[in-house]
Amino acid sequence: VDFLEYRKYLAPDGHHLSLEGHKDIARRVASIVNTVGIHPNPRLGSWDDAGHDVCISWFNTGECPLKFQGKGVEMDNWFTGKYGLTFPFPTGGDIFFANPINRPMDLYMDFMANGPLPSYYPLTEIIVESLSAEKGVIKLKPVYIDPGEPWTVHVVKPAFIGTVPPGDYILHARPVEAGKEHHFRIVGINLSDPRQRFETPEVHSVQPDDCVDVQHMMGPPVTLSRGQQLTLSHYTDPKTTELKKKRSPDHAKVVAYVCDNVFGK
Repeated sequence: VDFLEYRKYLAPDGHHLSLEGHKDIARRVASIVNTVGIHPNPRLGSWDDAGHDVCISWFNTGECPLKFQGKGVEMDNWFTGKYGLTFPFPTGGDIFFANPINRPMDLYMDFMANGPLPSYYPLTEIIVESLSAEKGVIKLKPVYIDPGEPWTVHVVKPAFIGTVPPGDYILHARPVEAGKEHHFRIVGINLSDPRQRFETPEVHSVQPDDCVDVQHMMGPPVTLSRGQQLTLSHYTDPKTTELKKKRSPDHAKVVAYVCDNVFGK
């Protein structure tokens, strides 16, 4: 009931601000400025209290300072002032980056998500490995990014990929879901203090051992008509209460899809 009082400040998608919402924010900012004034020498600082972070975004400029490679990987300008590196199915591509801080940092990757379901972006595998030969091979376990949202929206979302020690790295992005309208889009790379970590539910860790656990808990195999392609939407939700306590239905669907279409090939 309390929400109804503030509904007018949100657009129909429940995510963006409405015209009235923008006006309200403007009024609040103006009130603060009128009260405290504007500092003549504003300080540009770090996100976290330790003063260490690395934030690289090309979403608004289309200028990516990082090296990238891969057949069909390119900077896409799909709307005025909106840019992203696109990674085609099934080959994907790579982005090179570094952790220049002298201690381990959390890696976040910014990507585009879309809704309502099913998303027009593909489920995508992300693997990060070290390029610093003197430290030996460091390879993070693969994670899978589900870029779908349940409501009508097209937004940038962060994905926590893992923790990386100092050094040079390569991020492999490989879409694993065919038949999508758009390629997977990455719009930024960020490194942040692990003490400030936050979870990102769109990221799913799937290992071969998980396939045994989920196989008997999913619905019967899907029968496809000729020419129809298998997507995440064809997978049923888990059937047992016990499984729901351990993982969300969305995670179980991702596990089943990866087991059938990535590990099963």
